This record gives sequence, C-alpha cells and structure tokens, in this order.
Amino acid sequence: MKTLLTLILTTVISIPAFAQDHSNHSHNEHLNTLVSEYVKIKEALVKDDFEQAKKYLAAFTLEAKTNDDMNSHHSHADKHISHHNKMADALNQAESAQSISQLRDAFDEISIELLSAIENQDYKQQTIYVQFCSMANKGEGSKWLSTKKTIENPYYGQSMLGCGDIIKTIQ
Repeated sequence: MKTLLTLILTTVISIPAFAQDHSNHSHNEHLNTLVSEYVKIKEALVKDDFEQAKKYLAAFTLEAKTNDDMNSHHSHADKHISHHNKMADALNQAESAQSISQLRDAFDEISIELLSAIENQDYKQQTIYVQFCSMANKGEGSKWLSTKKTIENPYYGQSMLGCGDIIKTIQ
C-alpha cells in the first residue's frame, strides 16, 4: 500500500512539471519556426530578391498570426501582448509592400519585434547575432537578426552587403 501511495504521489507531482516542459517545448518550436522563416526573408533581401522575400514573409506571417502559444505562458503574456500589436502592424505593412524598399522598411519593425520576443521569452535554442547598420533607416540605424556571424545587410542588399556590425550575441 505504501508503495502504491508513493507511486501515485510521484505521478501527481510530476504532471505539472511535465506540462510546463511540454508548453515550453511548444513555445520554443514556435520561435524556432519564426526565426527560421525570418532568416529566409533576410537572406532574400540580402540577394535583392523581392519575390522570394514576400514568399518567406507569407510563411512567417502565418506562423506569427496563427500561433497563440505565447498567450498560454502567464509569466510572458504581458510582454507578448505589449509587442504583439506592433508585430501585426509591421506584418500588415510588409504584406502590402509593393517594392523591396517598402518591404525593407517593414522588415526593420519585424526585426525589432522578433528580437523583443526572443529576449522576453529567453529563447536560447540557437545562437542569434544581433547586427546593426548605422546607415539604414534614413541614417537612424536598423538592427536585424542572423544565425551566422558574417554580416550580410538586408537593408542594402548587394549594394552594401558587408555594412554593419554585431552588437549582441544571444546564446
């Protein structure tokens, strides 16, 4: 009887821990998908390929708008809500872009909001390099995220490919 009671108590105590790990895993998968699609957009912009960038933007947008995992993490919900509307606005602007220049303008805000989500959720599934070009955004500067150290500037593409610096590494 004592063994059965111990087994039941161990199982009951383990359930919340398992549920938490599962939701964190699901949330990390969501951010993994966003980072993966974001990097594809960035690489298309680096190559000055507007059509490919729009294609990858569609996949990024679908993941960002249809996955509500972050809302289930009460400790992160307030942070999520604070930047969710800004991300939605940036995605709407990007979706309606008629030129690579307009898409790059929207990409700036997408980068800011994705970085905010990564930092708020303490995402550490892969190394992310926060890179910065002081000349982008009409001289105000712009950040972007990369999974590799090499600078490949999405705001200027092939015309100024190596313009920028790594300003932060997230590991």
